[in-house]
Amino acid sequence: MPMAKRGRWLGRALTVLAASGGALPALAGEAASPGVLTFILENDIFAGFDEQYTNGAFLRYSPSPDALPQWALFVRDQMSGFVQADTWRVTYGLGQAMFAPSDITLRDPPLDDRPYAGYLFGTVALSADTGTRLDTVALDLGVVGPPSLAEQTQKLVHRFIGDDPKGWDTQLPTEVAFRVVYEQSHKIGAALGPEFWGLEVDAIPQATVALGTVDTSLSGALTLRAGRSLDMDYGPPRVRRSLAGFAAVDKQAPEGWYVFVSAEGRLVGRNLFLDGATFRDSRSVDSETFVPELAAGAALRLRGAMLTYSHVFRAPEFETRNGWTQFGSLSLQIPF
Repeated sequence: MPMAKRGRWLGRALTVLAASGGALPALAGEAASPGVLTFILENDIFAGFDEQYTNGAFLRYSPSPDALPQWALFVRDQMSGFVQADTWRVTYGLGQAMFAPSDITLRDPPLDDRPYAGYLFGTVALSADTGTRLDTVALDLGVVGPPSLAEQTQKLVHRFIGDDPKGWDTQLPTEVAFRVVYEQSHKIGAALGPEFWGLEVDAIPQATVALGTVDTSLSGALTLRAGRSLDMDYGPPRVRRSLAGFAAVDKQAPEGWYVFVSAEGRLVGRNLFLDGATFRDSRSVDSETFVPELAAGAALRLRGAMLTYSHVFRAPEFETRNGWTQFGSLSLQIPF
């Protein structure tokens, strides 16, 4: 199965990345709880479409909390002036995202549609969790263009699910790209009591700042949840945009579940996948300055593993796009 093969390839690469981080000399403390392995798959085929943001895959590993390499200790010391957290966690990840125009059967797509683009990237992040507040700083570094392998990935998948995409010769050119992200989330919740079957509810306001050639933006979001054991995370993980999923679940936490709805508004300064190459001429479209987004879904925690599905509705991201796009996001977290 193609997705399984891709997952194994990403897993081998991530093992090397995580091992290199774990080999750094200064580790602080003993492992207090297990690490967490997370796989996230986003695809517009979940919504019955095959256009725009067509696929994203991300594999990440979070070692035990407070088992911090030297660089993370340095970042923690810089952050300690404005956040006093009980739990600090490092995350290493490897991901791929791909974007395509509305009609993938055309060898020369219209210039007013979004260009073909792929992004293969690695992530390193540090999160600080107080129990009701999560601060995360992350660095993405990767490559756009043919080395991203997006063309090969999409064509492999389309051998089984649909028409062969023909326009990858027009994709964005090769470019090393990056972004630095800071995100802060707060959790405000309450238990409803026995008359409501012991359900819990909470609200998670969230602010995110991103700077870089990949994405320069400022966004605010609000997630509303209802369920049991809501303290197990800060909401559903996603490949891009939100970093809340970096607060990995703890194997000793109780089993639980929740349903959620969320709304986000994003002010966009730059989106490489729409605005085109940073230092060269390329295809591009005029990106929208403000992009709202809505999502709904559910999460289930069972025997230490957690399965989450989000269905996302995103407003047009560029001026010549008509109508909202949809895609699904499926994630699996496993103590490891």
